[in-house]
Amino acid sequence: PKRPTKPINSLDAASVRQLNQTLGSVADPFSTAVLLALMTGMRQGEICALRWQDVDRVSRKIRVSHALTRANGTFALSTPKTRSSSRTIPYGDELARVLEARARAMHGEREAMGLDWDEGLFVVGSAVTGAWKSPMALGQEWRALVRVARLVGLQGEPPRVKDLTHTSPTMGSG
Repeated sequence: PKRPTKPINSLDAASVRQLNQTLGSVADPFSTAVLLALMTGMRQGEICALRWQDVDRVSRKIRVSHALTRANGTFALSTPKTRSSSRTIPYGDELARVLEARARAMHGEREAMGLDWDEGLFVVGSAVTGAWKSPMALGQEWRALVRVARLVGLQGEPPRVKDLTHTSPTMGSG
């Protein structure tokens, strides 16, 4: 039997504005990941698997072609959850600013270490080691932010990262 699904606990407009104000000027992996979820509706595993080679910053499109999935207690790079999950997502000015800031920050980190740029780097991963950010780590950081910022979703519950994927279509952000 199919498990009953939880009601959608997306964020309201005021919470979205609060997140954008809090995270919009920060180019760290966590802020970039949250804003990607909020503005594109991408899933955690898709965001953590996103590489710069999948971001077309000229035509402003993100190609979702991989996801991090958990199997036997570890994460592995795989194809997205479903066939329709492989998609191209257009994005607007706000997300373009976020991605440009993240790219500049990563370029700076690599230059400081004497490393050349690599389009295979994960957008929300380590600029130096090239490691991806774990979806579990992203979830832990998100829960900490929710507690500190006292965020509450439309269902009156603290929102999960997954709830950001439902907020995106309701807000028309990007």
